[in-house]
Amino acid sequence: DRRQKNHTVEDWVLEQINLGKVADLSEKYPNEGDRVLSSSFLKQLLIGSSEKIKPNWNEVKIKNAIINGRLDIKNTEVGGITWLIGCHFIEDIDFSGCLFSKDIILDKSTFLSSANFSDTKVYGNASFEGTSFNGQVSFVNANLKNLFIDKSNFKSSVDFASMEVSEDASF
Repeated sequence: DRRQKNHTVEDWVLEQINLGKVADLSEKYPNEGDRVLSSSFLKQLLIGSSEKIKPNWNEVKIKNAIINGRLDIKNTEVGGITWLIGCHFIEDIDFSGCLFSKDIILDKSTFLSSANFSDTKVYGNASFEGTSFNGQVSFVNANLKNLFIDKSNFKSSVDFASMEVSEDASF
C-alpha cells in the first residue's frame, strides 16, 4: 500500500531530523520510487508545526527526495537551516514572503513546475547551485544575504526584478 510506504519513509526522515542527521533517502531507499515525501509533511517540518519534531529542532536536512504535491509555505518563518539537496519538486512551490532565518540550500534539485521566491528574505545563504527550474521562477523583491546559483538551468522565464543581495552573489 503506497500510503503505508510513504508513512514509513516520512517516519524515517523524521527520526533522522530528530537525531540531527542528514536524511539521505538514496542511502536508505535505493529505489527512487520509494523516496516520496508529501508536501504537507515537508511543510510541517519546515515551519516546525509537527508535534513529532523535538523542541530543540533547528535544521531540516533532506537529500534525494521526491516531493509530491504543491508546497505552499508563503508568508511563514522558517527558523532552522534548510537543506533540500537533490530533491525533485513535482508541483508548484510557493515560498513568497517567507523569512528564512538561516541557510536555505536547494542545490542540485529539480523544480518541474513554477517556483515562487518573491518577497522572500534569507538571512543566511540561499543556494541553488546546479538546480534545474523547468517552470517559471520569480525572485521579485527577494532580499538575500548571499545568493549562489552557479550552473543552474532555467528552462522557462525567470524574474529577478528588484531582488537585493546584501553580500555575495555568484551566477
